[in-house]
Amino acid sequence: MTASLSHAGGWFACARTYNGTLGIDIEPIIRRDFKSLDDPAFSDSCHPALSRLPVDIRPREFYKRWTRHEARFKTIQAGHPPSPVLAHSCIIHDSLVLSLFMADAGSEAELNVF
Repeated sequence: MTASLSHAGGWFACARTYNGTLGIDIEPIIRRDFKSLDDPAFSDSCHPALSRLPVDIRPREFYKRWTRHEARFKTIQAGHPPSPVLAHSCIIHDSLVLSLFMADAGSEAELNVF
């Protein structure tokens, strides 16, 4: 069994799988200086610069990118390649982003958020 945990802003998320490896990350959507975070955080990715996106979309997009990166990193740290079978992000209550990254085919995961 592999498990992954994340907590932020009073929220806690956990995921587990019995065959395969996964990573999970959760972050509340808060306002930041996204222009200053864009280059250091995502300079080597294929994403468009946050500064080129509409202002109202930037916070969600930043946290979707960030949580996916963190979930992927947790999977790589467990010794699995960076290519996912599943990489998914969702927004909860317009104020929270959750991302799940699974590395192995045929895996099923149990996910809890509280």
